[in-house]
Amino acid sequence: MGSALANIDESSLEQETKRMLQHTVQAFRRAGIHKDDDTRNKIKAIQDELVKLGQEFADNIREDKSSIELDTTKDLKGLPEYYIKNYKPKNNKINVPVTSSAYTAFMKYAESEQVRKNFMSTYLNCAENNGNVLKKMIEKRHELGL
Repeated sequence: MGSALANIDESSLEQETKRMLQHTVQAFRRAGIHKDDDTRNKIKAIQDELVKLGQEFADNIREDKSSIELDTTKDLKGLPEYYIKNYKPKNNKINVPVTSSAYTAFMKYAESEQVRKNFMSTYLNCAENNGNVLKKMIEKRHELGL
């Protein structure tokens, strides 16, 4: 399929069609269509590993239980009232799970710059074991450069 497309005479094609053809041929080449069976099988195995690593990366973020601890309800100032009602102080502290929805709300509405900074830092550093997963993903991507 890839070589049949590569052998099309582009001289009579419109610019848009020529561009689409070039992109399609390039996609086939990136997928390894021009490689031997063993190499294509290796590429497929690496791509399968990358999918699994990507899922592990996402799972680690989803399963992360990071939270920030706020000292007073003043730290919630600026957030919508319905949101503030979700967080009741316990032992004079307010524990807020670091989730993407909470992150969005705090970045958009929290008036305290320090609270926003703390929330952002915690949010961006969640799933600490993803450093190793990311390293494996990078190694696998380099292997694809067969």
